[in-house]
Amino acid sequence: MRSISFLFAFFALLTFDIRAGDTLFLRTIEIPGRVRNIDFDGRNLLVRCENECYLYRNGKTEKLDIPLSGRYSWFAESYQNPNSILYHTDYIFSDKRTPRTLVENILPGFYTQNITSVSIENALFVSYRGVLLEYITSSDISFSHIGQSIRHVYNNDSIQIVSSYSGIYMSRLEDFSDRKLTGTSYANGELSEIDGQLYLCQDGLYILKGDTALVQTGFGTNNSAFRKLIKWNNETIALFNNHVCYYDLSFFTEGRILADGDEFNDVELFDTDLLCSTSSGLVLRIQADGNTDTIKLRGAIHDLLIKEDEIITSSDSGIYRINRDFEPALVSSHMHALQTVAYGSNLFISTLNGLYLLRDGTYHTLIPNVEFNKRALSIYNNYLYAGSVDGLYTIQLTHFDAKILPTLTPYIIAVDPSPFPWLWLFGLGLVIAILTGLLVNFMNQRSKNIQDTTAPASVFSKEMVIQAIRQHDDITSVKALSEILDLSVVQLNRKLKPYGETPLTLMQKVKKEIANEMQANGASMEQISERTGYSKRYVREHFFN
Repeated sequence: MRSISFLFAFFALLTFDIRAGDTLFLRTIEIPGRVRNIDFDGRNLLVRCENECYLYRNGKTEKLDIPLSGRYSWFAESYQNPNSILYHTDYIFSDKRTPRTLVENILPGFYTQNITSVSIENALFVSYRGVLLEYITSSDISFSHIGQSIRHVYNNDSIQIVSSYSGIYMSRLEDFSDRKLTGTSYANGELSEIDGQLYLCQDGLYILKGDTALVQTGFGTNNSAFRKLIKWNNETIALFNNHVCYYDLSFFTEGRILADGDEFNDVELFDTDLLCSTSSGLVLRIQADGNTDTIKLRGAIHDLLIKEDEIITSSDSGIYRINRDFEPALVSSHMHALQTVAYGSNLFISTLNGLYLLRDGTYHTLIPNVEFNKRALSIYNNYLYAGSVDGLYTIQLTHFDAKILPTLTPYIIAVDPSPFPWLWLFGLGLVIAILTGLLVNFMNQRSKNIQDTTAPASVFSKEMVIQAIRQHDDITSVKALSEILDLSVVQLNRKLKPYGETPLTLMQKVKKEIANEMQANGASMEQISERTGYSKRYVREHFFN
């Protein structure tokens, strides 16, 4: 059922129509059985399966102990108790069928005549091919640039520029246009504004003139790609993949190197200091007088957020706060965070497996089972922009607390350690006892399974992942790779960590090997592009340079 849920989530997102962007897939609800139809009496959601009926309320499923007949079950118009509220049929009445126009654009597949649906406030429940799907219906959430991997969103008072692997799109507020810029076909860095001029950090550096991106220079030192430009002490600073340096935009030349020897992910200003983060877990502080100091955290640090008097880091090991004395404190190790933005006292967090809200120590699932990109999360004029591998989510924050927050799924994360050590020790002992029991049960079950089958159980290995990448041409994202392996993105990251690999770097290595093998055998650029699933330009610039 887990793999089915992931497939429904993936395909539901791909089928959104931009004009119907107010209906977004939320999740596949786990029901113990194959769902045949649903119905609603104003208070309860009825779920009929093959041999059972359930009431679904507030995320909980209650089995009804009543006799069943026929294939479908419905609420009677009047009832006194659970034993008399239902009637059963062998067919679906025409007025109970969901019209094609209501769900066709959001289904993870083709429309069929036996779909039933129920709207409860801003939630839409749909029974479809044996599963129960839940959607959010809200004019405050939209989904655009469908099927494109969004790398960055830039906003000012007159334009919006959305950068993706498929192109750069500019929308001018006066004519609500959405024109594709000429001069470059993709972007994978930020769009930076320096002294009123817009610069696109692709692998090289482009300057924007009207609707055209004009290339100014290629890769930096040691073939390192541009990622970001900022101003510091009235001078321009350039972030490259493997160094940070002063940069002269008059002549497009590099100046004195400020930091190198690592893979750099972000650079930000903290008062008069320059901060850099790296994939080895370093936060480097460069002061205006030239003095430097570092903090070593666990896991790659993808993003730095300056929030009032503190620095918030998003990393593979969780979220940290760093105070003005440059002292770190762990906020939560709950998730592998790609990027964090602040909205009042709240934090929005993007990951490889969803978009979350951290509010008063409680995490809320905003958009589940979606792979988001680095550098693609921002807030402007009360809108949250979140770029994913499948498109751009835009969320209106004006009525967020009143309209969207009540629809989210919360779960409590302990941020601070308990002030009562004995309670903590008792809890730890209880957890150890439970885990010991589960381990014993697992070992007994495993032993039984080994005795009952002649086929060896599959064991995860790096070679298994490589084989999957080589066998499936359409794998171009970590999410797609994890689905092929029937794992979550988080699980895949953890399983590859002992090998010193991440899913993305391993996928790129294998694709590059495939490209070089095909080139050695005389394959054309078109054939290599089709086989690896990337554009010809991407193959040329990333695999053969």
